[in-house]
Amino acid sequence: MTDYMKKLSDIDIKEIAEMRYKTRRSGYGKEVCIRKSFRNDEKRIGRAYSQIYSQRVCLSLDSNLTQLNLNTIVLGGSGTGKSRYFVKPNLLQGNSSFVVTDPSGELLRSVGQTLIDMGYEVKYLNIEDMDNSMRYNPFCYIYEDADIPLMVDALISNIEGPVKSKGGDSKFWDETSRTLLIAICGYLFETQPMEKRNFTNVVKLMELMDAADDSEVEMDELDKLFADLEKANPDSYAVSNYKVIKSAGRGKTAQNIIISTLAILSRFFKLEKIANLTYKDELNLEEIGQKKCALFIITPQANTTYNFIAAELYTQLFDILYKQGHKKARQTGTVSVKLDVPVRMIIDEAGNVGNIPHLENTISTCRKYNLSIALIYQNKAQIEVLFEKKWETLVGNCDSMLFLGGIDASTVKLISERLGKETIVTKYVSRTKGRGSSNTVTTQPMGRSLKTTTELEQLTNENCIVFIRSMKPFLDKKYPLEKHPNYKKSGDYKDEYLYNPKHLIALEKGVLKSLEVALVGDDDYRFPGEKQGGKKEEQKMVEETKEDLIERFISADAGDIKNTENVEEIINMLKEKKINLSPSEILQFLRLSMDDRNKVTEVLEGYNPYSEFDFV
Repeated sequence: MTDYMKKLSDIDIKEIAEMRYKTRRSGYGKEVCIRKSFRNDEKRIGRAYSQIYSQRVCLSLDSNLTQLNLNTIVLGGSGTGKSRYFVKPNLLQGNSSFVVTDPSGELLRSVGQTLIDMGYEVKYLNIEDMDNSMRYNPFCYIYEDADIPLMVDALISNIEGPVKSKGGDSKFWDETSRTLLIAICGYLFETQPMEKRNFTNVVKLMELMDAADDSEVEMDELDKLFADLEKANPDSYAVSNYKVIKSAGRGKTAQNIIISTLAILSRFFKLEKIANLTYKDELNLEEIGQKKCALFIITPQANTTYNFIAAELYTQLFDILYKQGHKKARQTGTVSVKLDVPVRMIIDEAGNVGNIPHLENTISTCRKYNLSIALIYQNKAQIEVLFEKKWETLVGNCDSMLFLGGIDASTVKLISERLGKETIVTKYVSRTKGRGSSNTVTTQPMGRSLKTTTELEQLTNENCIVFIRSMKPFLDKKYPLEKHPNYKKSGDYKDEYLYNPKHLIALEKGVLKSLEVALVGDDDYRFPGEKQGGKKEEQKMVEETKEDLIERFISADAGDIKNTENVEEIINMLKEKKINLSPSEILQFLRLSMDDRNKVTEVLEGYNPYSEFDFV
C-alpha cells in the first residue's frame, strides 16, 4: 500500500464521503472542485489518488466512493494538447499500472525514467522501430484451446481480409480463413514446445498445403502432420477444425482460401523484423495486474500497416486481466474480481490502433475488475468508422468526456448537444409614430444552446469542457503540466531526465531457422504423443500423481497436513512430476482437505495439466 493510500485509510469515513467532487456554479456549470474546508493533506491525497481532467477537475480512482467508472472519451483535434494536458499528467500520478499507446515514442522518453524512479517496471513494444523493442509473441498467452479463436479474431479483423468471391460472400471467406488459422494455431499449441509456437511457423505450415485441382498426391505434408495428431489425440480441437477445411475438398474453392490467406500472412510474418519481434515474448503481460508496471506501445504516426500488432496485444491483455480477476476470486473465496493493482489503459490515437474485438462490451464491464479505459480520438468520425452503429454504446459506457477543442463539424455538434440549452429572454419593442405615438415592449423566453457549434469551434487553446455523469458540464482551464508535483522529475523539465531505451534486439536468423516446425520424416520430427515424454505417458504420470496425492490427503491426519515439511514434500513431488502448481494452490488443497476430503478429490481430478494459467 502506497503512503498516500495509508493516509487515505486513516481519514474518517465521513470525511471521505465529502471528497466526492461537487458542482459549484454562478450561472451554469462553471467548475468542479474539492470543498475548500478540506485540510491541505486531505486535498493532496484526494488529488494523488485520482484521474486528472483539467486544472480543477479530478475524479477519485475509488469507484465505490464515486459510484462512477473511470472510462473516458477524450476528443481533440490536432494540436489541442491531448498528450500534454491529459496523458502526461495522469502518467505522472503514478497511482496504477498503465498501458499506453504512444505515437512516436514521446511519452516513453518523457516519463519513462520518472516512472522507474517511482518503482515501476517499464516495458515497451516499439512497432515503429522494431529493432529497438521488447518482443511480443501472442502464442505465449494461449493457455487453452478456447484462447485460440480470440487471438485469430483480433488478427483477422485488423489485417486486410482475404479476396472476396465475385458474389461478395465475404462472410464465407472470413469464416473459412478463420477456421484454417485456428486449426494451424491449434496444431502448434498442441504439439510444439513454446519456443516453436509463433506466426512464422503458422505461415510455414500453410505453405505445406496442396490444393491444386490436378494434384495426384493423396496427402500433402500438412495432412500427414494432422493425421499423426489425430492418432495421438482423436478429440483434438485443431484436428476438428482442420477437417472442416478439408471437407471443402481440393479445387478452386480450397485453393482460393489457402492462397488468399497465405498471401496476407506472408506479407507480414515473412518480414524478418516482424518474425524477429514476434518469435518469443519479453513483455510478461500477466504482471500488469499484479504489480506497478507501465507498458508503452509505440506506434507509427503516419503508417498504420503494422498496428494490428497493437490491437492483438490489447485484445489478449483484456482477456488476461479478466482471467486474473476471476482466478483471484476463486483463490480467496470471495466474489470480488478486482485486480491487486488498478490498471488504466490510455489509448492515444485510438482511431489508428485498429479494431479491438468486443471493446464496446469490455468497456461496459471493466469497472468491477479495477480496470479503466481512456480512448483518445481526434473527432467523432473516428469512433463511428470503427464501431459503426455501436459507437453510442461505447460512448454511453464512459462516465466522463473531455473536449479539448477542434473544428470538426460532427464533433462540435455532439458537444453542443451534450451541453444542452439555457433559457434566454427575448425583448420585442414595438413603436407607433404619429399622433398618439406609443412604445410596446413584450418579452418571450426561448431556448438557446449553451454553446453553439460556432462558439465551440472558437474555444480558446487554454480552455476545455468536461462532462461527468450526474453532473452538469462545466468549462475549465486545461491542466498545466508544469504545475504537477512530479513534473520536475520528468524529461519535459530537463533533458537529463529523459528515458533512453536501450533494448536493442539483434536479428536472430540462425535462431529462427532452428525453431522451424519439423515435418514428418525429418530427423527431428517427433510423433505428437512423444512430446515432452509423450502425451499419453504424461497423462498417465499425472493420473498416478493425483492418486498419490489423494491417498496422502485421505490417510494423513490434521497434524501431518499442517506440518511444513509435509507441504514442501508434496510441492517437490509435484515439481519432479512436472505438474506446475504454485505453493498457494497446494496450500488451498491442504486447507480443503481439512474440511472436505471429497472436495479435494474433485479439485484434483478437475486439474488440467496442460493449462499454465489456471488449475481448475
